[in-house]
Amino acid sequence: MKLYTVSGQAIPEGAAAEEYRAARAIGGVRAGAEHLFFRAGLRTYAVAWPEVTRCYRRVMRVPMKMCCGSGSLDVESLVVEGPSGELATIQLPGSRAARALMDLLRETAPAVELAAPKKAEGTEARA
Repeated sequence: MKLYTVSGQAIPEGAAAEEYRAARAIGGVRAGAEHLFFRAGLRTYAVAWPEVTRCYRRVMRVPMKMCCGSGSLDVESLVVEGPSGELATIQLPGSRAARALMDLLRETAPAVELAAPKKAEGTEARA
């Protein structure tokens, strides 16, 4: 199995591949002892825990139209941030999987902050 860094460089096969196979999976995300693994397109990426400073859920409301009318759909994502900003936004299968994944991340990586960044005072939220 080929693993890649977020910047797109291939990781030599070895311990990371074994860790990937042993890691617990929720949706397209696997949390290992030393790495966070996720799939995007045809590639599987590995991010070392020391590179991750914050993980949080992002819910986007997507408008949709159907034959019986229109409505909206909530799309759950896991956002992974590093010191330089966002490393990845990973789409999740639903809110139940997102809650289970956050619980798994609390167990696996206690040093990572699991909260969205606070908005600066005086700024208004976008609609």
